[in-house]
Amino acid sequence: MALAGESSAPSSTAAAAMPAHTKQSLLADAAQHAQANDYDLALSSLKTALTLDRTDTEVITAVRDLLVEAAKHNKQQDNGRTAIYHLLTTATSSGNDQEGKEASLLSGAPLEAAQKLVAVSSSDPAACQRLIDNGAIELLLPALLRKTNANELLRAALLKTVSNIVSVVPTTAPLVLAYFTPSKLSAFFAASTTNSTTRQSLDLASAVVHLSASSTDDPKDSLFENALAVLTVLAGHMQPPPQNTDTVRTSAFGALIRAIANEQLALALVSREDNATMLFSLVQDSNDKIRGLVPAALVRIFDQVRTTQNRQAVQEAVAKHILTCLESPEPLVKAKGLLALGAVFQANSPFAASIFSTPGLLESLLDCVEMDSTERCMALLELLSSACTAKECRALISGNCMPFLTTMSKHTNRHLSSTAAVTLTKLHAAGIDLPQTTHVDFAAMADSFIAVLLAPTDTDSTDMQSQIRAVEGLAYLTMQPQIKERITAHPTFLKHLIGSTSAADRRATYFGIATILSNLTDFRKKLTQEEEQVRKLRRMAKDAPLTAENADEDSVLNNDDRVMIRGIKVVQHGGVPALLAVASSTKHPDTTPRVRALVARVMCNLAGNKKLHSILVQQGATRALLDLTRPPPSSVAAATAHDPDPDASATTAFFAAHAIAKIAITLDPNLAFQAQLAADLVRPLLALLGPASAAGSAAPLSQLAQFEALMALTNLGSMADPAVRARIVHAGGIPIFENLLFSDHFMIRRAATETLCNMMFQPEVFDTYAAAVTPGFRMILALADADDFPTRRAASGALAILTTAEAACRRIVQETFDTPAASTTSTATTPRGVQIILSLLAPPENAQQLGEAAELQHRGAECVKNMAAAANDIARMLQDAGAIPLLTALTSSPCTAPDRQTAVVQQAAQDAIAAFMNK
Repeated sequence: MALAGESSAPSSTAAAAMPAHTKQSLLADAAQHAQANDYDLALSSLKTALTLDRTDTEVITAVRDLLVEAAKHNKQQDNGRTAIYHLLTTATSSGNDQEGKEASLLSGAPLEAAQKLVAVSSSDPAACQRLIDNGAIELLLPALLRKTNANELLRAALLKTVSNIVSVVPTTAPLVLAYFTPSKLSAFFAASTTNSTTRQSLDLASAVVHLSASSTDDPKDSLFENALAVLTVLAGHMQPPPQNTDTVRTSAFGALIRAIANEQLALALVSREDNATMLFSLVQDSNDKIRGLVPAALVRIFDQVRTTQNRQAVQEAVAKHILTCLESPEPLVKAKGLLALGAVFQANSPFAASIFSTPGLLESLLDCVEMDSTERCMALLELLSSACTAKECRALISGNCMPFLTTMSKHTNRHLSSTAAVTLTKLHAAGIDLPQTTHVDFAAMADSFIAVLLAPTDTDSTDMQSQIRAVEGLAYLTMQPQIKERITAHPTFLKHLIGSTSAADRRATYFGIATILSNLTDFRKKLTQEEEQVRKLRRMAKDAPLTAENADEDSVLNNDDRVMIRGIKVVQHGGVPALLAVASSTKHPDTTPRVRALVARVMCNLAGNKKLHSILVQQGATRALLDLTRPPPSSVAAATAHDPDPDASATTAFFAAHAIAKIAITLDPNLAFQAQLAADLVRPLLALLGPASAAGSAAPLSQLAQFEALMALTNLGSMADPAVRARIVHAGGIPIFENLLFSDHFMIRRAATETLCNMMFQPEVFDTYAAAVTPGFRMILALADADDFPTRRAASGALAILTTAEAACRRIVQETFDTPAASTTSTATTPRGVQIILSLLAPPENAQQLGEAAELQHRGAECVKNMAAAANDIARMLQDAGAIPLLTALTSSPCTAPDRQTAVVQQAAQDAIAAFMNK
């Protein structure tokens, strides 16, 4: 018979509730069941025995013996399952014992068997479940906890197999975690002798704790102790060289962050002094990546703690540790406290601000840092820079730290001066009025940042930090129009800045560079007169003597023409391919959602210049923007699960779709887009037409996006290939367009009408409207009498198409709107629908309207011709309403409209009259 053991072992809590068993009694039960060929019950007894001691050699050997015996018994009955038994026993055997030798004869060497297990467990849940049911965990985990075979390839395969099983069947994670006891974990990691298998072990342990979150939320449970032991071991692998390589340390830190799986583990990590000391000591680490992961770990901790009591406990533990460091007389310990508080600002600004605002703290820090070491000055400057994110902290800094910041901004040490300059820049950008005694030349500051970025760099981490600060400073400074012009007037620097995105070691600057380019290309928000007046008053209050001059200068430097010139320079220096590469989900899958959002914004800004549309398409912007409208890759989502801006992905999709809309309006879609690409653009464009945009912007921007999306869809709908129109229909576009016919904004109503007019060429749309069964038909007829000429032209164009169907013609002559219903045989009252059609034939009121009138007359004549040809009674109704005199006037009266239009109108009128004559 086949083995079909339990899919999971009982937890420690469940085991405690079981009737008491001894190992020997369970072994005896297993032997008795095996003798009766009941291998299922035999394996169940052995699994229960393993819950008493997961690493009991005697029980593990019994499991292996049982599997070999079962394999022999089932050999002729079930070759597939027999193969699994042999793979498991061979892969976990040292090859010296008798059963291992016997299994090897059938399944090959342990390494080969282990590699086959990797393949079997790769993605098939059923295969993984068979492995679990037949003792995979009970054999693989003990094999990984011993060091009897130095073959790292074999260990790697066993680790991969367990990782696969846990990933494919997450419910097995607690079963695996049961083996990671505090006494056995050291053996588990000691068995790995290479960086590769060590990292595999770290990842497996982290994944097991992460997936066991619901089973480790009780501090009294042994699984919680195991999970906490895993966190401790992961932390141990973050010790600096020579104990661990930087690669292992970075992997261990990432694994630790993932393993903080629930509230109790987060609380335990920071409430135990040794853990908190370990975590915050990393803020002084020589490795940039390690230092950068400290805020990420804090974010994870704060996010996991949800109850008020535990949140308060975590905050008290963190605050106690930081304040203890800040009050220490030891310079290095005090510097650690400063850097730790800066990391907390990045993770939880309001909480960090409460620590920063501790009465007397800032003053004491300034007192002890005067004329102190460079390291402590740098730590304080970095803290002040981070604290500028909180409004209440900016007030404290501006009131207490200006002399210190001014002095540091002029320091000969460029790392100190650049950090101080960035802090002053942040204060200024936040609207803080710098004291008159604090003279800051922001143009000179920008030049100093540019010099830092253009200077040759080496691998020294302080140089990299200076570059990161310089980019951050320019990101704030480029909010000022004068600095924007200064950047774009420096082609060497602009090219260098854009080109630096291709360097693998510059990823930390991506966000800052994208922010700079966004500031350079942002169009000024259109202000109402009242908003403009308020802006001027605020400027006057800040700097009365310079108000008028600076206000005018700002207005000129930020007008649309100057913005477009800056955008052209960004494009000329390779900005488009560089930014698209940064945001690419294939080239840079770890790019954060905030960077992707900024790239989409820059592309939307560039698309605001019609002259750049062809270049953008040539440089691959359309496909890249389409990629940005989709959800970010899973790797990005996982890496940035705690991104400060949770709406970044929605913002990305909005700006990318808006950029597509701007581009698709002006270009001939038959030339600019292949049919499949054009069809793919429909989805993001329709998304812009929703009731609320995803950009979080003001209503006018949402309406602009709606209008431009409709215009783009109108253009795409005019393509010769019907695939785009079919995609619009299948994506639910028609009801959306019909709903927008009722928009409060006349330009959106106009654009929706024009889009629907083009959609009449799609057979299913024509059939629906021609049958006059949709409310949209009545709205189209009403809009043919609108005051807005483009709206009226589009609606009458749609009617000219629809009146080729008799049902549509009859709906028109029956339509009365607010007038009393008229009999088809009565000449006393003309139906409102007929009045609208005939009004299209009316002569213009003045000479300026000749061209517009000719377009309406042409469409009206086509409608009358189609209606007259549809049925005799409809023709008589039109004739009784005065259609023929109006048509005759068009054929006989001189018209000063363009010659081509005149000829078209006259021919259409003659054709309409002929339709009456044929009745």
